[in-house]
Amino acid sequence: MKKYQRIIRRVLGVIGFFLVLALSNELFRFLVVDDVQSYTRVTMHEFYHQDSIDVLFLGSSHSYRSLDPEITDRFFGSNTFNAGTSSQLPDGSCALLREVCGRYQPKTVYMEVYYGVVCDYDAGPTATYVISDYMRPSWNKYEYLWESGGQEDLVHGLILARRNWQKFFDFPYMAELLQKKFTPEYWQYAYPSYDNEYYAGKGFVYNLEEVGDGWFSSTEPFAPIGDDAIGEKSRESMEEMAKICEEEGIQLVLYSAPMPDFRLNAAGDYDSFVGQMEAFAERIGAEYVDFNLCRESYLPLDGSCFMDDNHLNGKGAERFSQVFGEYFTGSLTKEKLFYESYQEKMEQEYHDEVLGIICAQEEGVEGSYWVDAVTAEERPVYYAVYTKPKGEEEYMLLQGPSSDSTFETPNGQHGYLHICVYGDVQGTELLHQMKCNY
Repeated sequence: MKKYQRIIRRVLGVIGFFLVLALSNELFRFLVVDDVQSYTRVTMHEFYHQDSIDVLFLGSSHSYRSLDPEITDRFFGSNTFNAGTSSQLPDGSCALLREVCGRYQPKTVYMEVYYGVVCDYDAGPTATYVISDYMRPSWNKYEYLWESGGQEDLVHGLILARRNWQKFFDFPYMAELLQKKFTPEYWQYAYPSYDNEYYAGKGFVYNLEEVGDGWFSSTEPFAPIGDDAIGEKSRESMEEMAKICEEEGIQLVLYSAPMPDFRLNAAGDYDSFVGQMEAFAERIGAEYVDFNLCRESYLPLDGSCFMDDNHLNGKGAERFSQVFGEYFTGSLTKEKLFYESYQEKMEQEYHDEVLGIICAQEEGVEGSYWVDAVTAEERPVYYAVYTKPKGEEEYMLLQGPSSDSTFETPNGQHGYLHICVYGDVQGTELLHQMKCNY
């Protein structure tokens, strides 16, 4: 009898130890982890409190900034939910798919596959923590943390305060954070909002920014699309997702949300990525649909529909959600909506327009820059570069208009660049322009 009592006391002691550990972890998390304005905190809270999820959207920011469940609910006639998260990699999508299958019976899963993510993009542990921090305790959560980054990710993923331990010595920070957390808004999971965007419900974020006048530009070159654009880890995760969907009787659809043609042309042969995704989807028994091949007559997207050179804004998301719903519910046919290839789209929709400008510093060379006007087809262009050092009020011509695409900023100065692309050397036919810092 005493032997059994000792065993029971030991078991209760172990349970008590882990209970105290868990409560301490939550206390420390509450004291130093600032998630007051976290989209994912609210998304995951809503995720766990749905009556049902019939249609699930997964993917990175291209998912949660592109599909509005308020619109897709009407088309599908059922409850749709957007579980996209920032820099969500395919292994994160797979973990969320397991999570939804343990609670709901979705009929269809739509996973957004942006070429910049499925190439095994290294988003660091943050992409994992964004999801795992708000997953409920389960073997799925611990397995996800372990497979993402091994022991280190598992420890940091379970003991969140360890990632912010320096904040324990910042008393003003802790006092301000606690003041924010001891509010009804925090405990009631009020929707976060900023000056330029707000959380609109069921995972969707509505952005208000616009690319002014369609002047797309970038201060960094875009990574080119390679002949092996789908990374090995991404392949494994999507293969596992296809297996889960087959076992659960779920239809898996892979899709790509619309992006500015400036980015797609600058990245190289986009048809190569489309072909690779179509072949991969067919192999795993899924469907792949790329909305970058849409005809403009059905999905008109200009600069006012994008928040940057990568993502739709709220206005663009409304248009896309409408077309997405129409296509997948049969109101729009593939033949009507899509071109056969991205190259065909470029030939039909564009001619010699300048789609955007890239201006970047020569690697390792201070003050030396190159500029490139991205066009749908080859054409002569001429560059004029204007500078405005900090403290000055007027821009001054640095060089051009000329075909010279390289220039140097004044030594030791910092300020602003204004780059104009002209169709003639006289500088009378303005095709595009951009402003940036140097």
